[in-house]
Amino acid sequence: MVDALKEWKGLNGIAACRTTVEENGSVTTGTSYAIFSGSDMTAEKCGWDRE
Repeated sequence: MVDALKEWKGLNGIAACRTTVEENGSVTTGTSYAIFSGSDMTAEKCGWDRE
């Protein structure tokens, strides 16, 4: 078994952003994922804080 902590050295977080768009009666959803090493990462810095 691979030691995940060694393989992901410096990893400080993961993020997922789910979007839903409704247009002309059709609904589409999508999910974006990110991994990051910055300890001060925020949704705003990812650009995922928009409504």
